[in-house]
Amino acid sequence: MVSNITYLTRGNQTFIDIVEFTNEVTGGLMGMLFIISVFVILILILIRRYEFEEAGIVSSFVCFILAILMDMTTLLNPSFIFIFGLMTAFFAFWIKLTNR
Repeated sequence: MVSNITYLTRGNQTFIDIVEFTNEVTGGLMGMLFIISVFVILILILIRRYEFEEAGIVSSFVCFILAILMDMTTLLNPSFIFIFGLMTAFFAFWIKLTNR
């Protein structure tokens, strides 16, 4: 089945409208896969220079803030705020525990 992806129902769509529509069509997978891919990419970039724990705390904190922003625009399930908050707390606890 061929579909015309350039068809617009409204002439004044913004980038946020297109992203919300894409997230709605995929059943919420777009937001979830986006935040997970940002986490993985950040941790892989940072692990080249820092230890795993330090890369993990930075990546999880950045994704925690990003999850809050994405939740405000209803692109992400609020449970991801809790997940990345727990990951940030876990990495902070682990760094504190190993630096004795």
